[in-house]
Amino acid sequence: MAQSVARLRTIYSHLSNLLTKSISLLFILLLPTLIQFTNPASCTAAQCPQPAANGRQPFPSELQNIFDKAGTNRLGNDGPTLPQIFKGYPGLSKVDPYVPCILLRSVAYVESSGWKQFVANYGDTGPTLIAPDCGYGIMQITSSMSGGGGFDAARVAREPAYNIGTGALFLINKWNETSQVIGNNDPAIVENWYYAVWAYNSFSNTNNPNNPNFDPQRGIWKCNDTQDGTKWPYQEKVWGCAANPPQYPIGTFLWEPTALTLPERSLITNPPSAHIATPLPFHLSCSVRFVPVSDRDYAPCAPNPVQNGGFESGVYKWSTSGNTKFFSSNGYSGKYSAWMGGNSGSIDKLYQTVTIPRSNPHGKPVISAYLNFYWFVRAEDTISNDDYLYIRLRTLSGQNLRTLKILTDEDNSRTWNVSSLDISAYRGQTLQISFEAQTDFRLDTSFFLDDISIVACAQ
Repeated sequence: MAQSVARLRTIYSHLSNLLTKSISLLFILLLPTLIQFTNPASCTAAQCPQPAANGRQPFPSELQNIFDKAGTNRLGNDGPTLPQIFKGYPGLSKVDPYVPCILLRSVAYVESSGWKQFVANYGDTGPTLIAPDCGYGIMQITSSMSGGGGFDAARVAREPAYNIGTGALFLINKWNETSQVIGNNDPAIVENWYYAVWAYNSFSNTNNPNNPNFDPQRGIWKCNDTQDGTKWPYQEKVWGCAANPPQYPIGTFLWEPTALTLPERSLITNPPSAHIATPLPFHLSCSVRFVPVSDRDYAPCAPNPVQNGGFESGVYKWSTSGNTKFFSSNGYSGKYSAWMGGNSGSIDKLYQTVTIPRSNPHGKPVISAYLNFYWFVRAEDTISNDDYLYIRLRTLSGQNLRTLKILTDEDNSRTWNVSSLDISAYRGQTLQISFEAQTDFRLDTSFFLDDISIVACAQ
């Protein structure tokens, strides 16, 4: 009996092994078919209006000049012809096409991480990057890829420059078609593009910053693939990438970090209101230098007279006293910020001599001038006003001209905030912008500063 049982166990073991091997062989034979039908990109791409083209993936350095040219209609035969763009509020006029190149760069990175036209490493050859929603290439062009959009859809699929130029075309169309207006509706001001960038993805409540699906404490998009993209509206991703550009190679930013200002969320209704003010501080973009000088309204602002306002070069161009330091892991944009206070009995000072512009580069008189800066307060004592940061204008000899703002330990935000202070009365004057921290001998308060600038504009 025992021998019979043992024999049955042996037979069962052989049958079990044979069945396992048969199933494994069947899986191997079917694996290519399974992969084909479980790869949504491959399946969807075959149904998209334009076939993929094989091409060489450019290095980011090869695309830089293309972004500059695309925003000002200078691609020639390498890109589509851009339409004129609306400008002005409340009255509208049409002017030469213009898209800030920092927006093109940032939108492109949000759309195709790494500025990828082809599914290939830099310098290698591969097929066109086609997303499951039939978005093509660097700018993920989807609309009118069957034709009728005023551009060559086949070239969008196969040519990186043409793809970027078509992205510029789409952004201008969104600017012209969107009835909501920001500020004076000047396309040279990057912050005025907020609604158009929103519309580039979907001008719906899906991207409304007050949509309850988004965490109201979400902070800034870091543009480094470490955050859940469903938790940020599209336009905030573009703004976040502008402030946190990727590096390629390591140590080389793809563009200059620019902390674009978002509108206050309380101003964004559903649906969005017809007009809101330009968020301050506002920024111009690199494409401005390519606009004909004859169109002077495109460069309404004077160059920022504050040097090293982001402290990426440490103390360079700044004078300090007390225990002022430059902190390497708490910058609003970039790596560094200035750190004042943080000790008992601190008397710290940070100042720079500047000349408030009297006119812009084209000789037009400056009408308004603002001192803009980002600040962050971290206080152990949040009950009493015992620790202070004074923001002042001083003469070259150090005499106090005006105290513009006072921050205290009660401003314990523990997050970055922005202030924009009117200094228009001092146009044309050379003076010191001074930040002065004073703390008591009890609980400590730290004051952090970053991205200090002066925006002086003729309009």
